Amino acid sequence: MSFDNKPAFDYNLAQVPVLTELCRPLFETFGLTAFAHIKITNDGHMLRLATNDAWERVFYEKRFYNEHDMFQHLRDNLKLNESKTIIAMGDPKGAHCNALFDHDIWNTFSIYKRHKHFIEGYAFGTTRNKTEILDLYLNQSKYLKMFAVYFQDKAKDILEPNNVNKMIHLDTSNSAYFSNVNAEKLKQFEALTNTKKIIVTGKKGFTSLTRRETECLESISNGLSTKEIANHLGLSTRTIEYYVNNIKTKTQYKNKSDLISIFKNSMYYESTCS
Repeated sequence: MSFDNKPAFDYNLAQVPVLTELCRPLFETFGLTAFAHIKITNDGHMLRLATNDAWERVFYEKRFYNEHDMFQHLRDNLKLNESKTIIAMGDPKGAHCNALFDHDIWNTFSIYKRHKHFIEGYAFGTTRNKTEILDLYLNQSKYLKMFAVYFQDKAKDILEPNNVNKMIHLDTSNSAYFSNVNAEKLKQFEALTNTKKIIVTGKKGFTSLTRRETECLESISNGLSTKEIANHLGLSTRTIEYYVNNIKTKTQYKNKSDLISIFKNSMYYESTCS
C-alpha cells in the first residue's frame, strides 16, 4: 500500500531491531511496551523512530503526525530551552489517541524539549490496563529521562539520517492552531481568575501575600537586591523594605534562603513555570 512519507516509514521500520534492543532494559525493568523518539525541525520535518512497527503503519497511513492533538498543542507552546512532560491516561480524546488505545498502546508519558532549531521528544507507553505505571511517571520519571540521555548516545548513528526523505514532511500550515483558537478564551480566563493575593506556606501554615509582596518575593528569588527590586518596581528602597518585613512577619521566616524556598514551593510559582 502506498501512503505519504513512505520513505520515512521505511527508515523507521529498518531501525526497529536496533530500537528494540536498545529498549530492552527499559521494557524489562518497568514493564513498558512501547517507545518512540521524535525530532521536529523548524523547517517542518520530523524524524520518527518507534518500536511498534504495526502501529507505525497506522500512524503513517492516518497521517497522525499532522493531527492537532494534545501532544502537538504542548509542543507548539514550548519556549526556547523549555521542556515539558505530558501523561495520557483514562479515556482517549481525538483520533490519534483513540487509535493508540485501540492498538493497546496507552498510559503514556512523553517528554518534549525545544532547542533553537528543533524540538526533541521521547514517548514511553504500555498497555491499556497497566494503570499502575502512573507511579513510575509521578515518582520515578528521572529513570525515563536517564534513558533519553542513554538513547541519545547509543542511537546517535541513526538520529541524523543522510537523506531528508527519511524524515516526515509535515503540514505546518496550522502549527499554531490551538494557540490561535484559544487566545481570546485564555485572556478571558486570566482576567476571571486574576487575584490580588497569593498563598504561601509559612511556619504556621498558609498565609496570603499582597500583589506587591508577591512581586518583592519573586524578585528576591531571582537574586535581586533591595535596591535592584526598588528600581525594577519603580518604588523606594524604604517601601521595598516595608514589604519584605511584612513577608517575614506573615511567614515567620527571616532567612533569604527560606523566603526563596517558600516562593518556589508556591502554586503561583508553579503556574508561572508551566
